[in-house]
Amino acid sequence: MSTFDEMRAALTDLESKARGEVQVSALRGGEFTLPKRFFVAGVSQDETTLVPSLSFLVSQNLNEEGQRRILFDLGLRRDIERYSTPIQSHTKNRQPMTLLPDVRQSLIDGGLDVTAIDEVILSHVHWDHIGTPSDFPNARFRVGQGSLELLSQGMNGHMSHSNFQSDLFDRLRVEEITGPGDRVEAEGFGKRWKNLGRLRILDIGESDDGSLYAVDLPGHLPGHLGLLARVGPQSWVMLIGDACHDARLLTGFIGLGAMGLPMASNLVTKVANGSQTYVYDISESSMKKLVHQARDAVITVCKSPREVSQKADIVFTMLPEGSHVRTVYLDPDTGMLGPELKSRLLIDCSTIDTETSQLVSTAVKSQFPSTFFCDAPVSGGTLGAEAATLTLMVGCSEKDPNWPEIRDLLSLMGKSIIACGGPGLGLTAKLCNNYCSALISLATSEAMNIGMRAGMDPRLLARVFSNSTAQSTICDKWNPVPGICPNAPASHGYQGGFKIQLMAKDFGLAVSTAEKVGAKLILGAVGLRAYKEASQDPKCRDLDSRVLYRYIGGNEDWKKLNSSTRQGSLTDHVERALGDTIAPLSLRAALLQSGSEQGKDMAGSDQRCRFPTPVYTVTARKQDPATRMRASRTQISPAHLQIPDHSYGVSILIQSTRRPVSTGNTKMADKLATNTAKEAEAHKILYEKGLKIRYDVAGTSYVDAALAGGSSDFARPMQELVTEACWGSVWARPGLERKQRSLLNIAMLCALNRAPELAAHVRGALNNGASDVEIRETLLQAAIYCGMPAGIEGFKVAEKVIIAWNEENKK
Repeated sequence: MSTFDEMRAALTDLESKARGEVQVSALRGGEFTLPKRFFVAGVSQDETTLVPSLSFLVSQNLNEEGQRRILFDLGLRRDIERYSTPIQSHTKNRQPMTLLPDVRQSLIDGGLDVTAIDEVILSHVHWDHIGTPSDFPNARFRVGQGSLELLSQGMNGHMSHSNFQSDLFDRLRVEEITGPGDRVEAEGFGKRWKNLGRLRILDIGESDDGSLYAVDLPGHLPGHLGLLARVGPQSWVMLIGDACHDARLLTGFIGLGAMGLPMASNLVTKVANGSQTYVYDISESSMKKLVHQARDAVITVCKSPREVSQKADIVFTMLPEGSHVRTVYLDPDTGMLGPELKSRLLIDCSTIDTETSQLVSTAVKSQFPSTFFCDAPVSGGTLGAEAATLTLMVGCSEKDPNWPEIRDLLSLMGKSIIACGGPGLGLTAKLCNNYCSALISLATSEAMNIGMRAGMDPRLLARVFSNSTAQSTICDKWNPVPGICPNAPASHGYQGGFKIQLMAKDFGLAVSTAEKVGAKLILGAVGLRAYKEASQDPKCRDLDSRVLYRYIGGNEDWKKLNSSTRQGSLTDHVERALGDTIAPLSLRAALLQSGSEQGKDMAGSDQRCRFPTPVYTVTARKQDPATRMRASRTQISPAHLQIPDHSYGVSILIQSTRRPVSTGNTKMADKLATNTAKEAEAHKILYEKGLKIRYDVAGTSYVDAALAGGSSDFARPMQELVTEACWGSVWARPGLERKQRSLLNIAMLCALNRAPELAAHVRGALNNGASDVEIRETLLQAAIYCGMPAGIEGFKVAEKVIIAWNEENKK
């Protein structure tokens, strides 16, 4: 049975049970301008048409109770300035507009007092349907489920938020009609939703005569309702507000590589609820990975680019080379530009030659005049793609009617969306950017190599660059030297990032463009040769383009050498201090104090540090030669000295080389051992108290790992300091609940960008009763003051912990 036949049969059954009728009248609610291609296929991009914004008066006789009058939709506002500022800006793209007569005036012209309106039902809450609700102070307002949340919070995507009027129902009576998904009786309606063919309807005719139904119409906007009205025997009218499925909810993405996958992931997770995304990639595993990453999104895996273009209104492509773009768009069998193309907006984010882009643009214009194609290459690498902080350079003018929609869509995947003027100019901007970026990477690699070979610590050199005229994003975020930027590909074996062969390709395209436009280059040939050779080197191929540092012979193991040098310096000072008869206890106290001042858990499992480890210098009054001579004849064998820990109630074993130890120091140690028994017991109690709190909050696995990492005789006191001072003392104090302390720690660790500790304290916050919302809001508050990158990283860490914690607790 066809959909039409199915609907006819369902209406016939509904008709057999109906007893009443309603009257429906159309009212003028203003007019505004839309692109003609929204309604008519095959027209040009520039054609527009004036469309009406209608309202409908539904009148129902209620026998003894008189007549019930309902308005369905309210059209436009007669005063544009009474819209919110974002909507006022949007209306500039919908001129010319006719605002009078509005619905209020249409009623008055028809001889009906506006106070006689009993109810107003809005199909949905887009700006061109909401009119001026305050014109009807006696009416009860009804909207679909989720509409009030849209008004207060907007949709979960930047593109839609400006379309809503948050104060729409101020000082008015409003209620939501419970949606059919609840499968329960709606309070205030007392009836269940039921099936009408493939639709879901709810009887809202208060006389129970079967003459008026609300219809659930998902797709255009969450909460979208229609009305089904019986206007006579075997005569029904469907009022639907807007017939079009919101095109922004039907998107496609082709190309799920290193850049495309995180971009698509951001797109599908940020578009409006109920959205549908169609994807294609030659790698089936990439498509499965996207489906897994975005479990809550509705994603359909397609078998070809053509299938995507036949189902999605808007399609993004992100492909490695021009040949791939030509195949995806122009292949006669599988390409998108087939006879059944549905897409009205095609956005290519690939970085390719401008000739290929112009070829595709021309083909789209000639074969499908109502479809708009533009180039929109990106900058920001995989980190930017993951964090949705990309810069997108769009081959489009800000005056183009498609620009607002393109900008809002791309804002789901990037931070800076720049209209570059016209077709192909987005690519021109990108190639110029990559040419400059590639040379900066090469120069940074060479400069770092020079400084390091001359003996400079690369972290210090990078700091100099960041605060001088050599400052650049490459130095600050993508430094080519491993270990400078923890999140950069260089610090992870150059894995991820922007592949060296792709940079060689882009650099070559930029050089070719320069030749075509007659631009003189001095560094072009040299830079191109360097990138081509590096991309062919087995040690560099398929790695991030900053691997150029490896290609020029830069030292990637500098940390090991630097660590050995620093260790040697520390060892020298320790031995010198012991040789000067500094008691090991005093030496350890100096190290603990320094560790405390640096704010580091020296005994923890995560030893990363942004700045060079300080060299500890311990000074003391030297002995006179005679004392030194006497001390040198007294050796401790074996070379160990065990001294009771007067601070933490445990003993520490310090191993050293053979060294002279004075009789005075031995007596001091004995005295300490005798006099601190009570203090040791007190510290033991505090330690055990702190350890219990630490386990309760941070969890067994994290605490055990930290204790194991600091289990040596020398390092153990640092863990004891943490357990006593932090957990046994501060965490046990009155004034703040544990949950509050957990949330404070989350904010501070987010600011410090300390992922392992943050994960532990997110779990601790959950254990202490914090909700997902409280953790989320804490991270948002922290991000405002400590910086967005730290906040983004904090969200990633927290979300993983929350998901795992919820699964463990079956929440």
